[in-house]
Amino acid sequence: MNLSEMIEVECPSCRNKESVEYFGIINVQENPSLKDKLYDGQLNQFHCSNCGYDAFLDGSLIYQDLERNMMLQVTNAQNDEDLKNELEYLNGSNEILENTFSVKMEKISFRIVSDKNSLIEKINIFDNSLDDRIIEMLKVFIYQEFLKQYNDATVEILFLGIGNEGLDFLVFVGEEKLQTTLQMEMYHEIKEKFSSSLSDFETTKGSWCFVDQNTVLELLEN
Repeated sequence: MNLSEMIEVECPSCRNKESVEYFGIINVQENPSLKDKLYDGQLNQFHCSNCGYDAFLDGSLIYQDLERNMMLQVTNAQNDEDLKNELEYLNGSNEILENTFSVKMEKISFRIVSDKNSLIEKINIFDNSLDDRIIEMLKVFIYQEFLKQYNDATVEILFLGIGNEGLDFLVFVGEEKLQTTLQMEMYHEIKEKFSSSLSDFETTKGSWCFVDQNTVLELLEN
């Protein structure tokens, strides 16, 4: 199921209006090319023919890959309260999802993400059969190391995938874009060290969860 519709979008720069095909659901098994378009910046992308303004269209988007037992959704939540309400709504709609997508809920990892970059990051994590909670822990360590070097700079980190040397991350430090790599051994060490805490962490399959650096900090602090 790949649901799309034509919507009219007004350019925030010049007020020109364009018709754009907007996909609300991406089913990778039915249409794998949509994943490529997402990665290439062509999916749900607005381009103004008048002034050249480009932007990703924010909105509810479900990414479904049942071969890898994952379902991801981009959230419209603007704050913690909105996110809490959305999680409650989604977890209360499991029966509808099960019937709509013909899935066994207990086998699926469900995640809410905040934007397009976070969506691609989660796809990269699950495509590599990794635990996103451990990846977020590693991002906390990277964040702390970069703060030592760059003091109070704004630091954002995205997981890219597994490269020849280990786990590759893209680090945004202010206006700079840097890449860093961690050895796979560190991933396995974290997994073993926090195995007890991870088992208690509420990210059971069959339930929608939001997992980022902030949500794993409590595990690191215990």
